[in-house]
Amino acid sequence: MKVMICANLAKERSRKAAADACAKLNEIGFLPMIEKQYENIIKVDNAVYAQTDSLITDCDMFMTIGGDGTILKWGQKAAACNKLLLGINTGRLGFMTSIESGELDTLERLKTGEYTVSRRMMLDIEYEGKGNYSAINDVVFSKCRYSKLPEFIVSVEEYEVTKIRADGIIFSTPAGSTAYSLSAGGLLYPLMHSALNLLRCALIRFSADL
Repeated sequence: MKVMICANLAKERSRKAAADACAKLNEIGFLPMIEKQYENIIKVDNAVYAQTDSLITDCDMFMTIGGDGTILKWGQKAAACNKLLLGINTGRLGFMTSIESGELDTLERLKTGEYTVSRRMMLDIEYEGKGNYSAINDVVFSKCRYSKLPEFIVSVEEYEVTKIRADGIIFSTPAGSTAYSLSAGGLLYPLMHSALNLLRCALIRFSADL
């Protein structure tokens, strides 16, 4: 299996975790694939170094090394080409990641098939005249800095659901709304479970119950 390494290399912890993860992938017979620009930062004997677009096309799955922001960045690319993603946490909370950087032995489950795929809802956004976008967590509409308080109209197809006057309005996926709840001190309700989970957004997860 060919695994594209997508690391937040601004963090020293991520640089070490990336090298350790590549070594573990080699150990289980997988091929790490690394962006050419990082060849002097992540030095691995048995790895493919190439341009980003080429790696995205050729890899079998993505492996992010960082925090949730790294998953959000690469998750859209993984979803666009219908490939799995595994997140290794070197950030703080790591709400969406699968394992911690000290749990790399768990990667052996990729070879044995001891994992599940966790599928995540995504939002498709069509901005008239501006293009189409996708989001894993949420999409936010807000007023301009100097505008008056606007009125938002929310409708489903032709049916008007509500009107609301506000500074902004947020449309969130289940993952995004759970993250909002958690950051506000609320409950973490079961997005996480104890098996090794692959997300088809998609993310691969190794996590404990919270």
